[in-house]
Amino acid sequence: MARIILQDPTKKIRPRVYSCPRHYLSAFQTLIQQHLDAGRIRMSKADSASPAFVIPKKDPTVLPRLVIDYRALNANTVKDKFPLPKLDDILDLAGGAQYWGKIDMTNSFFQTRVHPEDIPHTTFTTPMGMDWLVMPMGFCNAPSIHQHCMVKALNHLIGKSCHVYMDDIIIWSQTLQEHCQNCAAVLDALREADLYCSPKKTELVTT
Repeated sequence: MARIILQDPTKKIRPRVYSCPRHYLSAFQTLIQQHLDAGRIRMSKADSASPAFVIPKKDPTVLPRLVIDYRALNANTVKDKFPLPKLDDILDLAGGAQYWGKIDMTNSFFQTRVHPEDIPHTTFTTPMGMDWLVMPMGFCNAPSIHQHCMVKALNHLIGKSCHVYMDDIIIWSQTLQEHCQNCAAVLDALREADLYCSPKKTELVTT
């Protein structure tokens, strides 16, 4: 569960509200409704909020990206120091393997819930105002918290048959039989921790 510990709990965020262009208003409302339906956000009663806006993607048929400007919140947040692994160390461990696999997590930050006491800190501006119930993108400690969550779930396997870097889990083995066992062990650990991966972005066996 994600904690948001403030350096100054009395400090309120009352920034300028960004206007949404009329031709993106419908998409903005659709994005908000999708998050509501998924149980990721709720209507807010907080008196402090971060500004939200949308950024269009290259494909005009795809919904734009919802972005929340958490700079003021991040500046007032006690930083989580949990380290990310060095990519060179991961490559050294996996470099001599004959088989590899990659698991990509689904909406990785959204899989961690925000502590009930800290939910009001996540409020963002919409016509109604919304709170995040899950860890939002743009929050400064989200990468460290997610890495900590993944390491906790896979701690007994990391460095032996897999490693974790943010959204990605790398699995390596010397034989196909060993690789099947290693992949099964990782998937079992994710299931035990109630963590979900993306089948479309997952490749379990490559050589």
